[in-house]
Amino acid sequence: MNSRYLVGFVLVIGCAGGAWYWYQNQAKSGDEQGAPAAAAQAFATPVEAALVKQQELVRRIFAVGNLLANEEVVLRPEIEGRVVKIHFKEGQQVKKGQLLISLDDSIYRAELKQADARLVLSEANIKRVRELRAKGLSNEQEQDQAVSQLGVDKAAQALARTRLNYMNLYAPFDGVIGLRGISEGDYLSRGQDIVDIVNSNPIKLEFHVPEVFIARVKNGQIVNVSVDAYKGESFRGEVYAISPQVDVNGRNFTVRALINNDDARLKPGLFAQVELVLERKPNALLIPEAALMPAGDRQYVYLIEDGKAMRTEVITGAREDALVEITSGLEAGAQIVTAGQMKIMDGAKVQPLPEK
Repeated sequence: MNSRYLVGFVLVIGCAGGAWYWYQNQAKSGDEQGAPAAAAQAFATPVEAALVKQQELVRRIFAVGNLLANEEVVLRPEIEGRVVKIHFKEGQQVKKGQLLISLDDSIYRAELKQADARLVLSEANIKRVRELRAKGLSNEQEQDQAVSQLGVDKAAQALARTRLNYMNLYAPFDGVIGLRGISEGDYLSRGQDIVDIVNSNPIKLEFHVPEVFIARVKNGQIVNVSVDAYKGESFRGEVYAISPQVDVNGRNFTVRALINNDDARLKPGLFAQVELVLERKPNALLIPEAALMPAGDRQYVYLIEDGKAMRTEVITGAREDALVEITSGLEAGAQIVTAGQMKIMDGAKVQPLPEK
């Protein structure tokens, strides 16, 4: 009887020991398996990041163009004649209405005197006819003839005076005289080139813009112009005219701007590089384009909050110089992932690297 109790007691002790051994092994195994999982969960993926910046956004396009004179004309005579006097020096400044060329006007002066004399005779004749008509000594036909002759003689006088005036050539506007191709004593034919007159202050800029920008280009927009003649310098102008039609061959339209040229450094004909400022936004929110993650017709970024990358939808605006405007979804100063998006998921822990 006592031996049976002893055997039972030994069996109970053995089972209890085996249970304790199994428990200890299981606990140890669980700790060994859970440690890597916890370590993996605590690991932060290194990513490149940047702050959302609030700054001025300048939208611009670039083009090439040419400088043109504000006003330009070739001086030509309307009536042939011999050059009596040249009243200018090549390259000098001239004022509107300044006398430039005098042609021999002796014949036209004589014609004007002849016309004056005929007009005096016609005026005296009509006066006499009217007096006779009042006395009944002249008929209506004679009076009509006198009136008609008076009109003819007045027209002849005006024609002679106009021809005489054509013998002097004047500057049509303020400008600079070019290089002449005639000398005193030359006989000029009608319409012969004499000299150029150029007004280049302000000077005009003409350039072409692709048709896709036709809705964005407006009068008053600023252009910054550079020319090879003055390396490193920029000249500021303003758009004043836009062509009303698009060139069907080049699919572009012509734009003109005016540039102040008080110092006369810019010359017509110079080739110009043009920067046209379409729009300025003083407080735009900007991020690098690399931060965007397109998904269908939507755009997302990873916003870093409390060390985690949160997938956030944004609405974009203009793009300029590898930057994109954010109109909705982010605030200034927020930190976003710019490189390494493929290594993380929404809610993943991240470690921003120092900005380069």
